[in-house]
Amino acid sequence: MISFIIFYSFLIASLGIGAMAGVSDWNGLKIPNRYSLIIGVNFFACFGMLWVLGNTDVFSAFWVHLLAGMIIFVVTVAMFFMKIMGAADSKLASVFALWIGMAGLPVFLFVMTLIGAVLSVAALIVKKYKPVKNPKEGSWIAQLQQGVSKVPYGIAIGGGALYAFFSVGYFDFEGLAVLFGL
Repeated sequence: MISFIIFYSFLIASLGIGAMAGVSDWNGLKIPNRYSLIIGVNFFACFGMLWVLGNTDVFSAFWVHLLAGMIIFVVTVAMFFMKIMGAADSKLASVFALWIGMAGLPVFLFVMTLIGAVLSVAALIVKKYKPVKNPKEGSWIAQLQQGVSKVPYGIAIGGGALYAFFSVGYFDFEGLAVLFGL
């Protein structure tokens, strides 16, 4: 039971921080580094506590999660240097990849890309037609209407992570209850 509570506490906290990152990105196209740091620390703390408690079947092998995080980090850092993605987006995607592992990575990337594409189309429409009369100063909408071409990709990353969490079974309560011996 304690392992179950630990797992969901860290998981829900990480998703909540991811939602805060998305809101921050929407409001000003900035994701504070502390959000990625907290999500990463949550993963390592959760993994470590479950390992100590003997629940090693919840996650894949530790190196598999590290590999997923490293792959996303390398790819997104390359995208940063090509000016395709922001540095904060790179860090956020990398720490969520730690949680997801290799098994959920394709789904994470697919859904993240899909949400990013929808945001990009919305950005083109808002930039062209300027439909919002008095957008909040500094917000994504205000910046778009002033001619800036950026997308709050933190929203896409958080959405992709949430979907991937379902995909890898983190929200399969029956299966996890059996796994945790409840």
